[in-house]
Amino acid sequence: MNRAAINPSTVFLFDVDNTLLDNDRVADDLKRYLTKKVGEDCQQRYWEIFEQLRTELGYADYLGALQRYRLERPHDPKLLAVSRFMINYPFAKRLYRKSLDVVKYARRLGRAKHEMLSYSSYDFAVIDDDLERAGREVQAIALGSRNRVSRNEERIREILKSFGG
Repeated sequence: MNRAAINPSTVFLFDVDNTLLDNDRVADDLKRYLTKKVGEDCQQRYWEIFEQLRTELGYADYLGALQRYRLERPHDPKLLAVSRFMINYPFAKRLYRKSLDVVKYARRLGRAKHEMLSYSSYDFAVIDDDLERAGREVQAIALGSRNRVSRNEERIREILKSFGG
């Protein structure tokens, strides 16, 4: 049996650009660095290529834009420093506050989906689309579970003995 059948995966796709990552700050940092390293004209050309590539791909590709820029200037030694800047850029510091919480929440949703797919192996289903009702249902299940025969067999036997049985 393959791994996917045993442990299926749920995939969530995120639009990271200004959703999880502060792309405006990344772009500002890169604009400053490019202007300092390669000059205003080259910096503007990089962003033209960047926008063309973004239109083609549908997402921001900083390194891809730099690769295309490099095709126009294959012998520019400053591009190595720009590449190093981008590879070592502290993207983690540009994440929006709580953005990783969103990723953790998505992971929990994925697990919930897999639990729901195996609903037939559970004894009870509480759907929490109404929090108050769901709370009452959980309470009723807990109270009802205390009265299961399997949890009270010893008491039942004692009562039966008291009847002479």
